[in-house]
Amino acid sequence: MKHLIWLSIVSGYRSNSFKILLSLLMLSVWLAWLATGFSSRSPDTLMLDVGLSLQRIILTLMAVFWVQDLYYKDLERKAAIFLLAYPISRATYLLARFFGVWALITVSVLVSALLLYLAVRVGGGEYVQTFPINMGSPYIATWVYFWLDVTLVAAFAFMLCSVSETPNLPLLCAIAFSIAMHAMGPILDYLRYGDDVKEEHQQWIQPFIEDVINLLPDLDRLDLRAWTLYGEMPPVDLMFWGAAVAVSYTALFISLSIIGLNRREIV
Repeated sequence: MKHLIWLSIVSGYRSNSFKILLSLLMLSVWLAWLATGFSSRSPDTLMLDVGLSLQRIILTLMAVFWVQDLYYKDLERKAAIFLLAYPISRATYLLARFFGVWALITVSVLVSALLLYLAVRVGGGEYVQTFPINMGSPYIATWVYFWLDVTLVAAFAFMLCSVSETPNLPLLCAIAFSIAMHAMGPILDYLRYGDDVKEEHQQWIQPFIEDVINLLPDLDRLDLRAWTLYGEMPPVDLMFWGAAVAVSYTALFISLSIIGLNRREIV
């Protein structure tokens, strides 16, 4: 198990993905710094807000790419046959791949958080803001929940790869899943509290959105940036349930991945 996890980590590193990741993270920091010159908002807040948004997108794309490269291509090219020839089960093989991707995600999150922290501290300037950003525990909590977010999307991609035989379909569906689950919360708030919402939209669309949120994880709850940007700490119970739901769905998706892989014909 340990050797397979290490093999996954080394394979992800040798794919030059970390060089690409570092380049994209540097680009995101540069774009976040440029954004401060095109807005009247407080520069530190704007730089941190844009940086968090761009880096979350980059990390999600990289996580899905690692799942596609380290897991799906093994199945597509029948390379998994050679690993499964050893006395290991399919579940062990899948879990090793998952924990390998999870380790790559963890390292990437740490690098991203540190890089953005240094960029904000160095490039933020001396402007005194009305609502100063908090780069302490709220910043750490924000990245911890981003880490849960990206891990959940990666687990969903594993589930799709276990049952799909169409190239690039798991990658595209996982990205669409991430976008949709982040949008459900704001859409529901708009339908509930928007002044210009039509009554027929509230009657037909709102129940559908509520059912989707009840069945699938609301990734918007894992976005705690308002805490580090404006000092608005979410209720503790919502933070707890958001993390619990993310971990539960991650475990569910991996369990379904194992079931799908056990039923799949690799030969």
